[in-house]
This record gives sequence, C-alpha cells and structure tokens, in this order.
Amino acid sequence: MKTIRIKPGLLAAATIPFLMGCPKSKNLAPELDTETESSVYTSFANYVISDIEMACSFMGENAYNTTFYHDYPGSASGNTGTVTVVRDNTGTMMPVNGVLLPHDQLVMAWNNTRCLDGNFRGKGSIFMYVPQLDMNGQPTNNRYCRDHGFQGRISLTNYKVNGWLIELYDPNAPAYLYNTLESPSYSNASTKLTWRFAGKFKFTHPTDPNKNMIWEGELFKTLDNTSNPQVFAASHQSAITWSLAVVSYYGKVNGSVPQIDKEGKVTPNVPFSLTIDKRTPLIRDFQCSAERVSGVAFAAAGGITQHKDEHHPFREGTATLKVGDYYPRQIYYGNEGTQDLAPQCDEVGVVLIKGVTYAVNFQK
Repeated sequence: MKTIRIKPGLLAAATIPFLMGCPKSKNLAPELDTETESSVYTSFANYVISDIEMACSFMGENAYNTTFYHDYPGSASGNTGTVTVVRDNTGTMMPVNGVLLPHDQLVMAWNNTRCLDGNFRGKGSIFMYVPQLDMNGQPTNNRYCRDHGFQGRISLTNYKVNGWLIELYDPNAPAYLYNTLESPSYSNASTKLTWRFAGKFKFTHPTDPNKNMIWEGELFKTLDNTSNPQVFAASHQSAITWSLAVVSYYGKVNGSVPQIDKEGKVTPNVPFSLTIDKRTPLIRDFQCSAERVSGVAFAAAGGITQHKDEHHPFREGTATLKVGDYYPRQIYYGNEGTQDLAPQCDEVGVVLIKGVTYAVNFQK
C-alpha cells in the first residue's frame, strides 16, 4: 500500500490562504433605539379618549354652554359649524342586564365644526344614556355625574377629530363612565370626586390605514380641586364648574399603534401597553392653555373680542409605554421629566429610552 507524503512547505502554503480568507469579527456598537413616534401616537389616542370622557362629563352635569367643544364664535355659517347639545328626559328604553329600563339620552353633535379647543370635528355625535330607574324599578337619583352611583353608557356616531374617525371597536359594546364615590355622604374637604371610564375604540387615520390605532382600557379620573367651592359647591347640588377644574388620570391601556422609524417607514398595528401610575398621573388644568389667546372674532355689538385658547393638554405626568418587543419607554408630559421645571401647558414632551432622552412634539 502506497503512503502519500505531503511536504511541510506545501501544507503551509495551503493553510495561509485559508487563514487569510477568514474575516476577523468586529465589535460593533448596537444600533440606538430612537423610535418615538409610537409614543406620540399613543399619547394622541389617550388625549382624544380623555376629551370624549370630558364631553360626557359636561353633558352629565347639564353644563352645555361652557364646554371646550363648542363652535368657535363667528365660525358657524347656517347649519355648518354648529354644535347641538340635547338632554332628553322622556325615558329612552335601554337594556340593563336583559331588562329594559328608561334612560335619559344626552347627545352632543357637531356639524363640521371648528371648536374652541382648536380642533375640527366633523359631522358626528357622542351619545350617553343614564338610567332613570334601578333594577327594582326605583328612581336612581343619580342623574348627574357628580352623584354617587352615576353611570353613563356611551356610544359614538361618525365622530371625527381633525379627520380621524373614532368609533367603538364593537358597536354592541358601549363605553362607560362611572362615578366611583364610595358613599353619597361625604365632605368636600376630605373627599375628592372620582370616576372610572372604560371602553374599546378604534381610530381610523384620515389618509393612511397603516397608521390606524386601537385603544382599549380604563382611566380613573380625580377632580383634584374638589374642595374649591368655585369648582364644586359644598351642598353637592350645583353642577361642577369644569372650566375651573384640575383633573388627573391614571390607569392601564392596551391596543395597537404604528411605529415609524427615522426614514419614515411605518410598521402598522404594533401591540402596546401603556401604564399611568397613580403616583404620577396625567394632569389637565382647564385654566392652563398653550396659548393665552386663540384668536379674535367680531362681537355682535361691534368691535373685536379676544377668545381664550381652550386647548388644554396634559400639563404634567408620566406614562410607561411597552410597544412590540422594544425596550419600555418613559413618556414625560409638561415638565419634560425635570422635577425642577414648573409644569408647562404645551405639546412638548420627552421620551426616555435606555437612559437617553428624546424631545417630542405631541399631536393636538
């Protein structure tokens, strides 16, 4: 049997090209996670939901003429640009646990309206139904959202904000607004009015279906200045003056939201969860606006009248956003995460990702 011998020089020559052909691994720094648009879109959805809740709170107090959602003076022309608010106490029959009971029907309807908060609302409506009788056929005595035991059943019809269509995710599953006071007897000095708002909604973008969103969750609202008699009388018999109110929200939200990278590529329907801790709630101060004056209009008696800006963004607060498989984000509103900075009523905030902060402009 022949033995094949390989000369040492030939082995070395064959090995050198092989070794040279193996590229050395490089220690590349991981690409920074800079995606903040999902935080902006989630914040916008949360803000729109808080506006729906506030519109219902105005209706629930019979405070129809002081809302931020009325038409801007001088903007209406004929029927276009108008807002209609109706409380029908004739007893609309609605099912409760399979039993038909009479309800008050409260409606706020827009007709392609430029509103005091600077937003444009299309031809749509918000409906809220409030029971007049309990399951035993007795009067509920809680027709107003300030009342212990109040509950409003909410639905939307073609409701649009700046072109976005906001609908119930399931038309047969309404949203609800509950008063969560533990007792009808309380003192304003020691107890704050509280509510719970819950539901599931879908948001349809005006032009790009890749930017559609789903919002599902519950928000707990507190009237922080309940003890102020100008906001809520100690007798509990007068309507809440929402225009002077300071309210805060905490809760948990899930749904889907678009992610948009720095090149503008949209990844649609990314699942998210948003947590707002009770210790750092999102606060809206209805005396606080981004601009002191939103514009002027001609007065009926002649001359020009200035109008206060009624857009009231989240003044302060923090939320934790988990979107897709990305690292959790902290979203700071108002004071941009700086404790020494006084809360600001503006659309500017900060998103914190892995210790790095990114300034963002929230949608109005």
